[in-house]
Amino acid sequence: MNKLAPHQSVGLCSNERICNEEKPHISTRIILLEKSDVIKRLGVSERTLENLMKDRKFPRGLKLGKNAKWDEAAVELWLAQALAPQLTWSPQKKPSRGSRTS
Repeated sequence: MNKLAPHQSVGLCSNERICNEEKPHISTRIILLEKSDVIKRLGVSERTLENLMKDRKFPRGLKLGKNAKWDEAAVELWLAQALAPQLTWSPQKKPSRGSRTS
């Protein structure tokens, strides 16, 4: 009988190349955030968060009962991607006094 890697299971993987690759260890500890936590973390209003989700600019929460929950890692990843342009920003050089731009 063939031994399966921890991330494999019979019949669940349709791409043999991906199934046979070693996967990084996935933490089993998942931290779920409530809407109020996400709002605080992002520093936005509830309405802004709802608009971001409606415009598909922010992931929708997982509906559990009456409330939605967000994975903390997903929120942190979204925030890091949103802030990435700030990390690569550099001021534009001022044109020299003698040169003119059209």
